[in-house]
Amino acid sequence: MKIPARIRYAVRILIELGKKKREPLPLHEIEKTQRVSSKFAKQILQPLERFGLVEGRRGRGGGYCLRLEPDKITLMDIFQAMGESMHPAPCLEAVGLCPRENYCGARDVWESLERILTDYFGRTTIRDLINKEQATGPD
Repeated sequence: MKIPARIRYAVRILIELGKKKREPLPLHEIEKTQRVSSKFAKQILQPLERFGLVEGRRGRGGGYCLRLEPDKITLMDIFQAMGESMHPAPCLEAVGLCPRENYCGARDVWESLERILTDYFGRTTIRDLINKEQATGPD
């Protein structure tokens, strides 16, 4: 399973914002540190803002900051904010999509994987990732 680039960048941006302790980070700084265009950064930040994970502040000293503490934002929140599915296979998206769903030998595997991913992403927070980065990052 490949995590979409939008999700990976959203996680990286939220980690960066989480380190700032509610201090607004200007878009040009996000652009520079994450090596993304402002257009792509905005495409990531807008759904995060609509979902209530980040807050955009205008004017002098403005930028983006977290609306919640880093330990209150899970990876699952990010998937939901970005409108991404956790289904590892299309057959899990709705009943009746696959004619084999009642006897498919692989379906149980996909359902188990979905439960594992949902559980893991539902309990892993931005704080966990900040702590990991600070423990293993460059000095």
